[in-house]
Amino acid sequence: MQSGMYGRDICRQRWQIAIVYVVFLSVIQAHSDCFVRTNLGPVKGSMKNSWNGKPFCSYRGIPYAEPPIGDLRFKAPRGPRPWSKTLDALTDSPLCIQNDLVVPVGSEDCLYLNVYTPEQSSDSKSKHPVIVYIHGGKFSVGSGVSFISGPWYLMDRAIVLVTINYRLGVMGFLSTGDDEAPGNYGMKDQVAALRWVQQNIQEFGGDSERVTVQGQSAGSKSIHFHMFSALSRGSYERIEVPEDQDVA
Repeated sequence: MQSGMYGRDICRQRWQIAIVYVVFLSVIQAHSDCFVRTNLGPVKGSMKNSWNGKPFCSYRGIPYAEPPIGDLRFKAPRGPRPWSKTLDALTDSPLCIQNDLVVPVGSEDCLYLNVYTPEQSSDSKSKHPVIVYIHGGKFSVGSGVSFISGPWYLMDRAIVLVTINYRLGVMGFLSTGDDEAPGNYGMKDQVAALRWVQQNIQEFGGDSERVTVQGQSAGSKSIHFHMFSALSRGSYERIEVPEDQDVA
């Protein structure tokens, strides 16, 4: 009698272990599906759900330029260095330096972007239209991080969304009128991010020939600058600017 009960207990434990193992594998698989190889190196993201429960891949904190520190401070952005190990793009980057009421927050090492996509693999022949969102904030506050420029509503649709950080305030726009500090680094950061999209977005399931740039407040004004800048030429197909937010 005891032997039979013991056998049933062993059998039950094995089934429990098997169920846990299957659940564990499904979780690992869900995360491993969000993996791409960019021109700079491999990137791993994480699975999230949209406002209406649609799953999508989130890649947060991808560098599109070298950190603008040291000799690169008050200079045009320089392209990021490639990496060989997988980049864990699982968390937001720091904000660019800005004032939070009184106390400054953020970091100089802030030239990162986020990519959100329903596409699971770069092998798919179907590519989605791309939206690049430039945040507002009078060129002095704001960010492209998920808790400020989140993807939760837009990812109900079959699009690829890119949100970006760019240098703000003094760090982004100080000019001495000479080569020491020529100015407009924040705008040049945006150009670098748009070029990154052209070079890499297809690996995330995006169509580099169907890139729409959207902006709000200072982001809208930025788009007007890009319209007339030779540096931005060829980096987008369309622009969308709210009628009541065409200036900062």
